[in-house]
Amino acid sequence: MKIRVWLLLVLLVSPLLSAQVQYPPRMIPLSSPVYAQAELLYRLNGLALPSGSKPWSTAEAAAILDAVPAHTAHQKLLDATKALVETSRLKEKSQDFSYLLSTTVDLEAYTHTNTTDFVNTYDWIYSYDDRRPLVQANMELLFSNHFYFATGVEVGTASYSLKDKGKTTDFTTDIGALFTVADGISQLETAYRYQNAFITNLILPSLDNMQADWPKEAQLSLGGPWWYLSVGRSRIRWGNGSTGNLVIGDHINGHTYLMGSVISDAAKLQFMYLFMPDPSESGDQRIFLGHRLETHPVSWARFTVTENVMYKNDSLLLLYFNPTYIYHNLYDGSRLNSIASIEFDVVVVPSVSLHAQFALDQFQLANETGSEANATGMLLQSAYSWKQGDGYWTLLGEYVSTDPSFYRRNNIDFMLARGLNNNWPPVIIDYLGYQYGSDSKVYALKLSYQSLKGLQLDLSALVHRQGAVDRFGLHNPDGNQYNSTIKGPSPSGDDITERLIFGVKASYDTTLAGLTIYSQANWIGRRHYYPETATSDQYAQDLQLVVGMSLTF
Repeated sequence: MKIRVWLLLVLLVSPLLSAQVQYPPRMIPLSSPVYAQAELLYRLNGLALPSGSKPWSTAEAAAILDAVPAHTAHQKLLDATKALVETSRLKEKSQDFSYLLSTTVDLEAYTHTNTTDFVNTYDWIYSYDDRRPLVQANMELLFSNHFYFATGVEVGTASYSLKDKGKTTDFTTDIGALFTVADGISQLETAYRYQNAFITNLILPSLDNMQADWPKEAQLSLGGPWWYLSVGRSRIRWGNGSTGNLVIGDHINGHTYLMGSVISDAAKLQFMYLFMPDPSESGDQRIFLGHRLETHPVSWARFTVTENVMYKNDSLLLLYFNPTYIYHNLYDGSRLNSIASIEFDVVVVPSVSLHAQFALDQFQLANETGSEANATGMLLQSAYSWKQGDGYWTLLGEYVSTDPSFYRRNNIDFMLARGLNNNWPPVIIDYLGYQYGSDSKVYALKLSYQSLKGLQLDLSALVHRQGAVDRFGLHNPDGNQYNSTIKGPSPSGDDITERLIFGVKASYDTTLAGLTIYSQANWIGRRHYYPETATSDQYAQDLQLVVGMSLTF
């Protein structure tokens, strides 16, 4: 029987691999400037923003760039972006095999002014998932332009330090559907690496708690000109949001995934599996299963629909992993929680784009008798780009609203936890979707400049209003065993946390090959606002500075 299955797979895959392909099935990391430059090209040329499911394969990126009109007035930008996709540093050993061994060294320093009120990873803008390891040693292998493998070794400091001993706090309430009080999971109330007034990413002079969760970027990819399969670890992004996205956000560095896509000029179909960590070692498997269909009926509009569930069980029921099934028809509340979304990308006139997302976690009609609260999210964005000299400017505004019960359920929710010390407590809690999570209103404005000579600059302002249902807040304070009962609008509760964040970020690719310098400064003002009395207190502010240098050789 096993021989027959393997024979069938060989017969199915062989024709796909026999076709000649120009580009290897390499997934382009989200840190690549390809994405920002491709979006800029599309907006300037009056095309709806390209596929929001990222990362792209090199073949997909090449097809996206080929759709830009040949007579574009932005030929230099197009040529520069194509060069990022087409240029390969791999060394050809034979006709069927290429490889590359490379090393990246990142030197970073962090400083801030308030070491009393800004003391953990949640208090920093440039935080856990952004801080880079000191050294990354990478290996890439390519076989016959169809099979690509990449992995690496990262040497750096973990967010948890031996100096944090005695500074952890056990949870005194259940945390979503992730942990109960009895699990004994703890969080870092005060973390040395975020409280300290000045610190670097150097691992010396102390080797306490070196980074153990690596590699963050790794992949095994198989593909051709119109399809690919990939398994590995990477940032994943669904949507063209700037401050985040509603179903899968790219704020998490190192999702473990299995994904496959088929692509044409008119549509893209993708299935996605994300495998969640289990720091409490409960034995439950938490897996995100997703479908995403993008359609591109006319050049100036793109429509996307996703249909997804979070699966949780101590055994793997293969019935639920059929990528052709409509997950919402699996009526199994003990194992599954559903979320669906739609997206629109429209170019009104060349240089002006609109992007919208709407996600549905739970919706109850007025004539239904259940006590479940509605749980939806909405993101609206408008952007305008123009050319000036050798560079391009983009002015972007974004509004996001999430209901108090969005992402939250008793049995299964759309949150995840990661251990900071060899996958053990203490942990950090995150949302799979929008980084600011449930019960939030976000207003953002950003002005960006991108030069073809390697300079990139971002100026930003953001207001975040957070209600009672934050990462650690209860979604059912009335004790309801089954439902999320806090109704909108957001932000809810009588104690609202408000943040005002001004940021400036710059990076420059120097004339020395492989050397980039970068910096970031963020000012954060924070207070607690009480709607009933229209008063506020607990004022705090912090100025956070980051400088870095990256060299790849």
